[in-house]
Amino acid sequence: MTYIAVIVESPTKCKTIEQFLGVGYKCFASCGHLRTMNDLNCIDFIHHSITFHVIPSKIRQISFLRKGIREASEVILALDDDREGESIAWHVCDLFQLPFTTKRIKFHEITRSAITHAITNPTFIHMDLVNAQHTRQALDLLIGFKISPLLHRYIKTKKTLSAGRCQSPALKLIYENQLECESTSGRVVYNTVGTFTSKRIEFVLNHSFSTPNEVEDFLTQSLTFEHVYSCSDIQTKYKPTPVPWNTSTLQQACSSKLSISPKSVMESCQLLYEAGYITYMRTDNTQYCNDFLYIMTDYISKHYGLEFNKPIQENEIEINTAAHEAIRPIYIERETVELNHREQRMYTLIRNHTIETCMVPAKYNCIQAHVTTCTPYVYTHCSEQMVFPGWQLVAGYTKASNVSFLQLLKQGPISFHTLHSKVSVLDLKSHYTEANLVHQLEKKRIGRPSTYAGIVDKLQERGYVKKTNVSGKSISCVEFKVDHCTIHKIDTMKEYGAERGKLIIEPLGRKVIQVLNQHFGPIFQYDYTKRMEDTLDLIAKGERGWEETCQSCLHEINQSIPSITPTSEIVLSIPSTIVSNEVLLVISTEATLRQGKYGPYIYYKTKRMKKPKFIPISTIPQSIQEAKEWLKHNHNLIV
Repeated sequence: MTYIAVIVESPTKCKTIEQFLGVGYKCFASCGHLRTMNDLNCIDFIHHSITFHVIPSKIRQISFLRKGIREASEVILALDDDREGESIAWHVCDLFQLPFTTKRIKFHEITRSAITHAITNPTFIHMDLVNAQHTRQALDLLIGFKISPLLHRYIKTKKTLSAGRCQSPALKLIYENQLECESTSGRVVYNTVGTFTSKRIEFVLNHSFSTPNEVEDFLTQSLTFEHVYSCSDIQTKYKPTPVPWNTSTLQQACSSKLSISPKSVMESCQLLYEAGYITYMRTDNTQYCNDFLYIMTDYISKHYGLEFNKPIQENEIEINTAAHEAIRPIYIERETVELNHREQRMYTLIRNHTIETCMVPAKYNCIQAHVTTCTPYVYTHCSEQMVFPGWQLVAGYTKASNVSFLQLLKQGPISFHTLHSKVSVLDLKSHYTEANLVHQLEKKRIGRPSTYAGIVDKLQERGYVKKTNVSGKSISCVEFKVDHCTIHKIDTMKEYGAERGKLIIEPLGRKVIQVLNQHFGPIFQYDYTKRMEDTLDLIAKGERGWEETCQSCLHEINQSIPSITPTSEIVLSIPSTIVSNEVLLVISTEATLRQGKYGPYIYYKTKRMKKPKFIPISTIPQSIQEAKEWLKHNHNLIV
């Protein structure tokens, strides 16, 4: 009995799609890419052609597909609706000698209605998208194969070194962030808080003092000063509805709210999509289709009330339904999924966020209260009272409010209960989290949303970057507290700068980006990477040829290569394995940089010291001078 063969990417979709299509259809999976470019010999710059080779691990799958296609009466291409999916569809036709006019169907959710609609409305392979994907592969190959081998001239290591069109600018982002963190020691200030009224409400002084003497003078004068209370009229404030999630914003949300890495987010989304729980997860769009908006209107009216519905905007109604929507559940009524705990957590997050995006803004009454001081500065307290919860009802948001109390409080002289001046460290730079890096990649247009997770993961896999905790620092300081008309001085140790789950550049990554900046700076500039993405978009629209793009990139690389000569600079040697307590660098007769069980540290001991100091350091200095400057700047030690 003959059948119609439907070719998809993932085998987990096959059973569901066969059930939707019924008898007469058989589903086969490519299991991802079937062919690739092995090396630069695959690109013929003279005749403008590309040669692809079968991926060895896919030989068995190709034999399975060939048999299924040969026995089919018709073939339908149902690969994912993105550039990679379009490229795989083209490879299927080219590899199995199918006409390039073979039916191509597209769907963005695995539901009976979506599959049926796609089958009855087939299209053809979009060659401009195929060319854009082939160009992307060629550019990645050019940069990787031309530049990566040159790194070993400068860096002595047994590890594999690589440069990448998107990977290296991403590494540069982390490197520059690291330099900012290292060059910023922070600024110590005193912030003062006073408690006023019978409810002992905290009012914050709108000025920070720089020295203990300034604080003491201020508090001394405050003891006899007559403070005066006043407040503003109530103002209405709206908290806008959240924006629907695309790939990058979902990755950022899951990273910050659920502590799930971008790579794991995409893996879980793939499972949720293939099981028919959410729409396609690789999307730039932040809007929903017309049909879903009306479904949400009914759902919100039923479960929350008509007044919670956000009006449907005309521009949303007219979205091209062939385009990817923002990420959302397929059936909003469904609250649970039959998958693992991580997928359930993510589904709940996506579902709740989707409901929130279709509701009206939250409405608040806000008031600002002031208390005068013996200086031009004032104490302030801002309070807000929810009038209408809007979208915040989904999460059950509640917050104590002092609006009514402050509004009724008599304006005039007022006494404080306590004044407290605490030490804070300002102007500290934070290291990037994975979510921060994804945000920067999107902002600077480095890669596409579908590639962000891979970029972040590759940097860690290569040993260029490490996700870890950053140790804080301690300072000895004096804080002040006033109660019962007495100023108390409190000696304390203040810790600051500790961070959790941050991306820290490793010595190997630091050296790689320094070499790339020195010799291939123009190719890894953020603007160059952005222009390359813009060019790929033009190719996808049929407004530019792939040939000139590859030729231009090759010319840029070849211009840089002749300038590279063996360096006279001492190159950092990166050991493939590091022994605990191994000396990495002799800084002076008193200090050595060592590798400990829990990370690098500086061993410091003078002749007069009975016991040595063990000084943790988050990043390994690249020279003796850099290590000396770090010790002087951070610990006031001159070695």
